[in-house]
Amino acid sequence: MDRSCDPAGGGVARLADVRRAVAEYDRPATLLAALLELSPAAFAALAVSAESGRGLSAVGPALFDLLGIVRVYTKVPGHPPDLGRPFTLRGGGSVRDVAQQVHRGLAGELRFARIWGPSAGFDGQQVSPDHVVRDRDVVELHFQGGHGGR
Repeated sequence: MDRSCDPAGGGVARLADVRRAVAEYDRPATLLAALLELSPAAFAALAVSAESGRGLSAVGPALFDLLGIVRVYTKVPGHPPDLGRPFTLRGGGSVRDVAQQVHRGLAGELRFARIWGPSAGFDGQQVSPDHVVRDRDVVELHFQGGHGGR
């Protein structure tokens, strides 16, 4: 499709081209592909419809991914994990960061953790406080003095 340039010199799609693309395509995925072709810079895009609700379930996970947010679940030793309320960290966060969110006062007493999920070599792997967690890991914290993990 034809592109024109704005006065600042950056490539932009002409409004007529966008209107033509909308008129020519009736399927959202095809329309999204046309929009991405016309856009001057690469950016993340999702096809969603507030009217029909199609694609809305993908918005939350996409935002977490784009923002680099990691969800980490905790568990108490001998109990199942609490999958209802994840702790959220920036990507690159460690087990120590999880402990800090769970209990600031006990975070300094963290000895090790057991971990299940994408960052574990195997389920229940014992890791140091510096172990980097990944999205959807389950962490069982173990503190000095026998304080129960979470």
